[in-house]
Amino acid sequence: MYDIVVCGEVKKGKSTLLNAIIGQDILPVDNEIATSQVFRISNSSVESFELVFDDGTRKAIRRSDLSKYGSQVNANIQGESSFNGKLLSYIQVNVPVAFLPENVSLVDTPGLGAIYKSHEWITQNYVKKAAAVLFVFDTTAPLVKLEQEFIKKVLDITPHMMFVMTKIDTVEPSEWTSQLRRTEESLSELFVSCNLMPPAVYPISSTTLREVADEEEEDFREANMSLSRFPDIKDELMRMITKAVALTHTSFALFESQNHVIKVRTYISDLLKATAEAGQQLDVKFKNEKLALQNRLQQEWGTEGAQNKRLAEDVSRVCNSVTNRVSQMFRMTSPIREHYANKIESLSTKDEMEELAQTMPQAVADEVAAQWKSIMADAEQEVAALISVASTSIDLISHDSVVGATAILSPVQLDLKQKLSYVMRDCMINGFLLSIPYVGPILAAGGVLLDIITGGSSRKAEIERNQAHFKVELGKLMDKLNSQLCDVQNGSERSVVNEFIHALKTTAEGALSKYVTDKKQEMQNQLQDLENQAKMAMVEKKRECETLKVELAKWNDLVPSLKQMCELRENIEKSLNQ
Repeated sequence: MYDIVVCGEVKKGKSTLLNAIIGQDILPVDNEIATSQVFRISNSSVESFELVFDDGTRKAIRRSDLSKYGSQVNANIQGESSFNGKLLSYIQVNVPVAFLPENVSLVDTPGLGAIYKSHEWITQNYVKKAAAVLFVFDTTAPLVKLEQEFIKKVLDITPHMMFVMTKIDTVEPSEWTSQLRRTEESLSELFVSCNLMPPAVYPISSTTLREVADEEEEDFREANMSLSRFPDIKDELMRMITKAVALTHTSFALFESQNHVIKVRTYISDLLKATAEAGQQLDVKFKNEKLALQNRLQQEWGTEGAQNKRLAEDVSRVCNSVTNRVSQMFRMTSPIREHYANKIESLSTKDEMEELAQTMPQAVADEVAAQWKSIMADAEQEVAALISVASTSIDLISHDSVVGATAILSPVQLDLKQKLSYVMRDCMINGFLLSIPYVGPILAAGGVLLDIITGGSSRKAEIERNQAHFKVELGKLMDKLNSQLCDVQNGSERSVVNEFIHALKTTAEGALSKYVTDKKQEMQNQLQDLENQAKMAMVEKKRECETLKVELAKWNDLVPSLKQMCELRENIEKSLNQ
């Protein structure tokens, strides 16, 4: 699955834009902060909706439930939904979206700069896994510092980024065109500083586009479609999807195909050499070279190997960062504490105090849970990257004799991010599941209401007494959540944090061990095949040589085709970048 993540500051019209693209009012929208969860929209002829949890389980829901589970307004009114200790990952929306390719989804995220910090963490966590990002502005505000910082972070993850300006129907054309120009100028400076080509910003009227789906007259439909300016956005979106998804997928296929061709050609060449040997035994030098590769693999990546130990140290470093980030989350200067301390300081009315008393316990718990989820996801990705690099080094050893053959094909090279995506595509390394289960509770402080202190000598004194009271309760709440994560609970052997670290280390060790074992067995099987070839009778050898030469010729014939496909892919990429 490839995600095109839609993000931007709160109330810029992200959900309204997606509703207009879908042609139905499905995603929750409101004058206040609407989206509190992630919605993944996929093209499907059959309409269906599901809650998808971090453990992979799903729960079917009705269309009418989308606002209940995904709207912050309803969450404020009804309280956050309980999922029996599970973390909600996203809400799956399957509806007809004709232009959207198979396995490509549009992902609606909570806004940046929201009063709910968990929304920002949710958004940032999904952007880390995005194939591309569609960033939404509106006509009412210039590009602000928060947006600039976020865009820079996105560009570190993916260069595939598109910009849309909504609400052009709410102001005069001269006003939105002027704002569009200023936004493009600001983006140009930002992109040039990152050594990237300046992007365009595409204006749209989501309201006009939404009217297209309800319009019965074809002429009016076409007129509204043109007025909405969506056709330009659709073309650019498809261009970005082609670059971010189709070309990446093609790179994986070519990378895999070339590696396979090189490996098979080398293996057949080795068999030919072994078959052509005049004696009954494999040439000593040839055999010793193969055994030396096995020994090198064991020395570098065996249990006591230097590379294995170095990888273990790197995994331990990642695990230490998990502990440190959790510790930072509960410090007095942590963003969560400071955020709610500032909210407490801003209290000025009894209504505000009552609202905070009702919402703060669960809101703080949700934000701790969101950050813990982000910490786990980051650690898993880092360890996966380390395993990916290790697997590449092991491949180079086990197929050392292949290196010379690579020059014939000039194979597609994948950078580290692409290599990681390639290895993680099915969350597997040679059949070994790398995905770490997200252990731990939701951390809900659930329904605890803070007491409002009344009867002070003055209104100001009453507010100050409640502010002090709320700060004490905030400290207790953070201590309780810290204990849930870091202390061993009844019936458990480890704390939630240590359980995750243990799973991370165990999975990394198991993945590497299996990969090394498989490679050693593969090399042993090849050596046995070579020895069997060398022991053949002379008549059999001659006949086998002819067969192998024919087979080698077939694989050699694939090389020009692969070269041609690589060149075609490069030309397509160049044309898309123009």
